[in-house]
Amino acid sequence: MMQTVQVPCPSCQQLTWASPGYAIPCQHCQTPVNAPGAPGSPGSPGAPAAAPAIPQAPAPTMKVGGFSLPIGAAGGGISRAKILLGVVLTAALALGGWYVKYKFFPKKGVVSYSKVGGKSPVADELYKALAKDATNWKRDAFFWSLNFHAVRPDGTVDTSQPTQVAYVSPSNSASGLKKTRSKSLRKYAAVPSGMKASFWGWTKPVHDIEPHPEPTCTIKQLVGKLHAEGVINGPVRVTFDPKFADFYAWTIYIGDKHQSYSWKDCEPIK
Repeated sequence: MMQTVQVPCPSCQQLTWASPGYAIPCQHCQTPVNAPGAPGSPGSPGAPAAAPAIPQAPAPTMKVGGFSLPIGAAGGGISRAKILLGVVLTAALALGGWYVKYKFFPKKGVVSYSKVGGKSPVADELYKALAKDATNWKRDAFFWSLNFHAVRPDGTVDTSQPTQVAYVSPSNSASGLKKTRSKSLRKYAAVPSGMKASFWGWTKPVHDIEPHPEPTCTIKQLVGKLHAEGVINGPVRVTFDPKFADFYAWTIYIGDKHQSYSWKDCEPIK
């Protein structure tokens, strides 16, 4: 009766069971192994060379969120339930990262509505709140113009309608270099995620640009007054552009008519 014994595998050198009578596949690498002294065993007279080791195929893997998870690996591996759990957790992390990125870190060049008073900001707060972003661009930048197509009687702006604000840099405006002058104005326009900035410039150098005085008649005060007087009963367009103004005044558009009102006292300019 032949008994099995433990011997080193000639291929992988791991201990495995072998029999003097016949070859038994190695428990580790599957190479046929004979017990020492058996006919045809390695080291016996006339024994053929040991069969080359059969390379183990790597366990199949699945890519999940940048990680390789083994599937059905020898010795147990990771269960299907754990793989599915990994997929769910990875997807949740990816979705969470997307939410954090777009909730708290808006796209470059866009000032989020949370920084200017929300999606229905008070008109005066909206254009003033953009000063921080504008001065981060150019330290000498200040408010230049605005064009709000829908200001409600309570002074809030409907940002779903065209809404623009411009800040100007006097130094860029006066530059003799066309490239520098191409960024004389930082213009903001309402988009779904906030106020998106772009650059505009003068065709020729513009000198002696000075900051505007602070209005003592705010847009909110003006539209509230006009509503109380029955002049307006819904959203109106409000503009200010020094290129087209003879006075510091807010211009109100109602239908095809318009009227300018002084920044000083909200009175109409005749």
